[in-house]
Amino acid sequence: ARNFVARSAELNQPVVVVAPNYRLSVFGFLASKEMQQEMDEYVRRSPIPIPDYDQSIGNWGLQDQKLAFEWVRENISALGGNARNVTAWGESAGSLSLHYHMLIPSHYGLFDHAIMQSGVVGTTSAQTVEAEGQAIFDKLLAALDIPADLDGLEKVKRLRAVSMDDLSIMIGSDRDEGSAFGLTFEATLSAYPGIVKHFVPIQELVPLFQTAYGIPQSDAEVRELLDELIGDMLFQYPIEQVVETLLEIRKIRGADNFQLVRYHYNVELNLFRKLIPSLKAFHAGELPIIFGPPLSELVLTESEFRLSSEIQRHWISFAYQRPITTDDKGKVANVDKDEAIVWTEDHRVEVGRGCRVSKDVQTFWEAMNKAKLQRVQQILDNAKPQRVQRVLDEREP
Repeated sequence: ARNFVARSAELNQPVVVVAPNYRLSVFGFLASKEMQQEMDEYVRRSPIPIPDYDQSIGNWGLQDQKLAFEWVRENISALGGNARNVTAWGESAGSLSLHYHMLIPSHYGLFDHAIMQSGVVGTTSAQTVEAEGQAIFDKLLAALDIPADLDGLEKVKRLRAVSMDDLSIMIGSDRDEGSAFGLTFEATLSAYPGIVKHFVPIQELVPLFQTAYGIPQSDAEVRELLDELIGDMLFQYPIEQVVETLLEIRKIRGADNFQLVRYHYNVELNLFRKLIPSLKAFHAGELPIIFGPPLSELVLTESEFRLSSEIQRHWISFAYQRPITTDDKGKVANVDKDEAIVWTEDHRVEVGRGCRVSKDVQTFWEAMNKAKLQRVQQILDNAKPQRVQRVLDEREP
């Protein structure tokens, strides 16, 4: 939403954009008679009255959205927004969600205005607990080997107890994730000071930045630095943090119960190399290779087409929980030894180093994230007295 916010500032009508996440699929909209039974029991035993419970279940994703809107009402003024002028904006399923919020009495007042794009309640029919919800619930239990003849509360208990141990993860990135995003910036030596100021607004962190990325001596080096910087910020560093967390979980739970595969995609497609050479192995550049769309044999080179078939085999093998092997005598990457499956520039499959991010780069981004969190906390702390006074004012008759 960066460009949208910038445009609002140009119009002298500044806005603050909040984009919350919410649960989807069975995590966000699962319903059944067993879950109804469990919810009834929860409400009955709750020490705190739940007056707005009307025996509707399955709308957990909508409840997440409701909490997000309530958070905006409570906190947006601390971030420069107006808590009394909240516009909800949704497209397709997002628009449909807004319509539901407008129809649920206990959700009234979450926002002041709504922009609804291509979606209302009539776009898709509402599902019922007894029909669609129960069928999905029963299929889910069957897939997880939970007996169908158990008591309803026991079914839900076992469903909640399904461990992440049963989850296998393949995670990775493209080598030049930032190249497409970097095209929106002027990459010259004269523009370099502005680039540093834009990405490193905290002056004390500039030395760490220079240690991590160096000081460019030419326009070409500025372009290379910019692409790497954006790629690290958006993809490589966050992915590295997630991998480290998953490795810790794997140590605790055991490698046999938690499969983790890491990959790197370094392929520069011939067509894109001819059209925009600076893209290289860019963000989403692997999708034509993975999916092999119709007529792809007319666009991909013979070598790329063979690689496409090979990568498709890898994805399918992972889905069937079979090892992803390399061209080199069927070797398998060991994630515990910092290894990854690498699809190389010359269209081979080999085992390479897992971590893409240097220690200096990790140190810089850790410092940046810490400084940002401290700044946000400072803003919220400074705004607390104002929030308390606003709540008191709103309660006055």
